[in-house]
Amino acid sequence: MQKEMSKIKKISLVDQALLRLRENLITETYPAGSELPSEFELAEQFGVSKLTMRAALRQLAGEGWIEIHHGRPSKVLNYRQRIGLNLLPELLTAFPDYIVSHQAFSFYRRFMQWLSGHVYISACRKAKPSDRPILEEIIRQFREDMNFIEVWETEFLFHDELVRISENIVLMMLRNTHVNIMRSLIASGAIIEPPYPVSFLIEYTAKLINAICENNETALRSLFRELEKRSKRTLDHMFDHIAKSLIE
Repeated sequence: MQKEMSKIKKISLVDQALLRLRENLITETYPAGSELPSEFELAEQFGVSKLTMRAALRQLAGEGWIEIHHGRPSKVLNYRQRIGLNLLPELLTAFPDYIVSHQAFSFYRRFMQWLSGHVYISACRKAKPSDRPILEEIIRQFREDMNFIEVWETEFLFHDELVRISENIVLMMLRNTHVNIMRSLIASGAIIEPPYPVSFLIEYTAKLINAICENNETALRSLFRELEKRSKRTLDHMFDHIAKSLIE
């Protein structure tokens, strides 16, 4: 794991201790149901202060890896039943040997497509004429000279507005989780390209707005099938790069 550990030299001691603890739990150095060494023993082992280790353990407990018992050893929980998607970017970046696989990315790609489809349909069923100017204002922000992060952020903004129109809080929460994952992967350098060329996004989102604001579900489904054909090639390329960049 030396290669992965070399990536965290500039982060705080708490975060470095947290990464090491997660590694020990994923590799079952401390298996589910066992007891962690004491705060003092872990601090000695990792070469950090008790205060640093205490902060790392508290965050670890908040994420669902352990259960802290004051006055007695902390209990290791079954992380497979506890951790959520919010940790995916950190685990992908820190532990690609354990996490990264084409099968996992293929599943996440299908989740992205499922989520987009439901956002479109829900917005189509709820859209009002007054929503059109807001959506059109967002797509006017697309420019050919944008950098890839600006393209992603404008794309996020457009879909966030569709989620608002849908009035579906579950879709909102799923969408927020997905956006946080993508932003983390962009920040890590795993994503270095926009989701689609800007010219395609301008053309496609304009068609989407027409179908959604006219409550035309038939036209919308046809558009989404068109996007699925294109997105398979685009997303395969994107996730191949993510996997390659994390493993290397």
